[in-house]
Amino acid sequence: MKNKTGYVIAFVVGAFAGSAVSIRIMKDRYARIAQEEIDSVKETFSKRYERDAKVDEIRKMTDDGHDMSEIVEKLGYADGTVDEEFEEKEEKPAEGPYIISPEEFDEKAEDGYEAITLTYYSDGVLADENDEPIDDIANTIGEYSLNHFGEYEDDSVYVRDDWRKVDYEILRDERPYSQILEENPYLRNKVV
Repeated sequence: MKNKTGYVIAFVVGAFAGSAVSIRIMKDRYARIAQEEIDSVKETFSKRYERDAKVDEIRKMTDDGHDMSEIVEKLGYADGTVDEEFEEKEEKPAEGPYIISPEEFDEKAEDGYEAITLTYYSDGVLADENDEPIDDIANTIGEYSLNHFGEYEDDSVYVRDDWRKVDYEILRDERPYSQILEENPYLRNKVV
């Protein structure tokens, strides 16, 4: 009987010791991970602060009428070195919406681009996915884009707007929009 009690006590003591060691190891591990994240954020904000300070200095100098060559020299770029952060230029978005091929449609989803389907009716009305008309065609897809039906496909045009990060699929519908309104009383009440 004493042997069994000894084994039970040894098991309980071992379980507590193992739990204590595991807790200590996990606590140290997650404390290290948290500290690495904190250091990373501090470094990022430090770089941003330095960059903003440089930009403020450049603005102040240009506002004071300094020559750009003097600014370049003062900031240390005269020796041909370039700050790594400014060396990697981000791709500038196009000035407005532009036509893309059907294969390019929705290929930038990983970059945060949204894919939206619009319908272009025979009476010149452009409508969204809920068949609600879009009033500002020029700023949404660019009016010129509606002239490109048949370029890739007879009944569709694909447009990308880098500024809004949207890919539009514009499908041609041979029916007039007035017919859609007649078929859907909810839309008729909402549009009128």
